[in-house]
Amino acid sequence: MLKVIKFLGKSLAIFLIGSLSVVLITAAAVTRNLTDRETIKSWPVEAGVYSNLTNSILNLANRGDDSGSESIEDALDKSALDEEGLKAVLRGVYAPEYWQNKFESVVDPAFDWLEGQAPELKFSIDFSDKRTELGRAVEAELRRQLATFPPCADNRAFDNFDPFKATCLPVGVSAREVAAEFRQELTGKDSFLAEADVTEQDLTDKDGQPVITPEINDNAPRVFAALSNLPYILGAALGLAVLLLVVSDKTPLHGLRKAGQLIFLSALVSWTGFYLTRRVLGDFSIGGEGSSSGGEFIAREVGSPLLKTIIRDITDTGLWLALAFIIFGILLWLGAFIWHKAYHHHEAENIANKAFKNQPPPTDAKLPKPVKDSSKNDN
Repeated sequence: MLKVIKFLGKSLAIFLIGSLSVVLITAAAVTRNLTDRETIKSWPVEAGVYSNLTNSILNLANRGDDSGSESIEDALDKSALDEEGLKAVLRGVYAPEYWQNKFESVVDPAFDWLEGQAPELKFSIDFSDKRTELGRAVEAELRRQLATFPPCADNRAFDNFDPFKATCLPVGVSAREVAAEFRQELTGKDSFLAEADVTEQDLTDKDGQPVITPEINDNAPRVFAALSNLPYILGAALGLAVLLLVVSDKTPLHGLRKAGQLIFLSALVSWTGFYLTRRVLGDFSIGGEGSSSGGEFIAREVGSPLLKTIIRDITDTGLWLALAFIIFGILLWLGAFIWHKAYHHHEAENIANKAFKNQPPPTDAKLPKPVKDSSKNDN
């Protein structure tokens, strides 16, 4: 019966060590990144998201009802206006630090809430603080560019004048008035920038219901704490599985050697998995290639770099953790092997000496009587 129990315990320990090692490495790599606020803050910086957001403003701002859903970016591509000049103005108004400050003003309250430092999620992002400065800067740049347009030979009505299609300035048309109209298109009520203030109350589902319900508000910190402690829980479970193998194997040293082998092989599988994930998903992108619509542009220029950065950081952490477990498994196996070799000879001697002492002492052997030589009688 004892042999059956030890066999079942050994089989269970082997299964747990192999599976827990893989789960522990994976969980630690994911939670190490997703539960650290400084890591979350670093992702947009490393991905260049803040610089791309400034370049995305013209894509997100439509030209209005008269031009359908065409973005200002698309219109500029077809016009004689200097697109780079306008983007330079935007970069002057919306520096990367501006977007970084807005993003971190959400990250910090969110982590304060999840870590139990705040009773609920509260944040506010106000984009209206730069609208006046943006409008004036863009208006001045457009006025400067339109002033360089040559006068048109024919007389055109002002209502039909489109600065995005024009190559000249009609008689009687003021560059100042055209620039003021463009400013309205960029910062008016139909603009992307019109949604100036975003708070936690704006987090709603497709039916308009709040995403952060009272249940989520109460349970999210508990789930976050559980995820943060998950690697430690799995590590303790792995230690118990190793102990079970040590006591259920034929000798403790043999159990340690086998545990080291299992950890080594499981970590090697994990390392391979993270390596293949990085190779396969490293160039993964979202958003249509070459698409200039606002959503597609944001997905391609902001979402894709951010996703690649997240995958890179998680797989990097996983590769290093897997390598650490590979080394740990080798050291555990090698240590048990060396210990066994160092003390095996001494143990064998003790066993041999005990066996020799238990044997009866040897008696004196009696020699047989000499045999008479028959050859002498024949002579």
